[in-house]
Amino acid sequence: MKCLIIHKRDCSVARLSGPITGNLPFIIRNVVHAEFNAKEPRVILDMKELDDSGSLITQLALIAAFKKEVDFMNGLLKICSLKPRIRNYLSKNRMNEIFDMYEDMNSAEQSPWVRKRYERKQRNSGAPA
Repeated sequence: MKCLIIHKRDCSVARLSGPITGNLPFIIRNVVHAEFNAKEPRVILDMKELDDSGSLITQLALIAAFKKEVDFMNGLLKICSLKPRIRNYLSKNRMNEIFDMYEDMNSAEQSPWVRKRYERKQRNSGAPA
């Protein structure tokens, strides 16, 4: 997997390409901390050229690792140009409530930078509070 970083005026774009290989969490951690050294980075993860022939779990791990590292830096992450297979998986499992997903780079750049909020579900144990 290759990661090309493009720094723009108000954000940075991480353009992924090729097949997913290697130890993802360490690779992504190194990329995020080396390239996005701003206190609150704004990152668009462009997955248009990423080879999606691999496992869905590997692709999900890639997205989750990027989100974790950007969140750790109190930044914002937008994901764009997902292949239909991973997009359908994320939507079907309601992960679109966690990840900020866009059809293409243009729509990601034009949308406002807003932190994605989701409700925490609480289990009702039946015991009085």
